Amino acid sequence: MSAPSRIERIDRQRQVRLFAGVAPGYALADRLEALKKALAVDPDAHPESRLPIVLARRRAAALLTQANRYFLLPEGDQQP
Repeated sequence: MSAPSRIERIDRQRQVRLFAGVAPGYALADRLEALKKALAVDPDAHPESRLPIVLARRRAAALLTQANRYFLLPEGDQQP
């Protein structure tokens, strides 16, 4: 990780901006589809992995409900 090229401040408070992109070879729709697939996994189908599945489903649900905060969606395109 590298240091920021500049530190911006608002009312003397530090401001942090994070920019990221989807990995090469993937599209935004692929990532949103992967989150939807994570929600479709039945935790009771794999009792030995129930906790990680439940936690992954919670995270996927949170990301989908706030997709417009984490992803640059086309105008008017809001995820459920």
